Amino acid sequence: PNGDAEVPAREIVARLLERAISGHAESIEAILEAHRPLLLRIANDEIEPRLKRKEAASDLVQKTLIEAHLDFDRFQSTDPSELFDWLRRILLNNIHDVRRRYIRSE
Repeated sequence: PNGDAEVPAREIVARLLERAISGHAESIEAILEAHRPLLLRIANDEIEPRLKRKEAASDLVQKTLIEAHLDFDRFQSTDPSELFDWLRRILLNNIHDVRRRYIRSE
């Protein structure tokens, strides 16, 4: 990864995760926002150009972060790589849903 799309520093994420899991709302928001640039890059790489006309990558990332925030109490790991994997799975599921909707509408 490069520039703004790098994975957030592991130590910072681990510290924020511990606070977030204990219910600190600002830590949850900070940790999710720290992953936005990387998730956006993944979304831009994964979404075909024809689908981008139906749904913007930034909208899918926003939806992903909202879902992650709403379900954060179900995430219990303090491992930063597990957090990234969880966020990535949510994003890829959202992208898959857009593909499925688009194919059905054709």
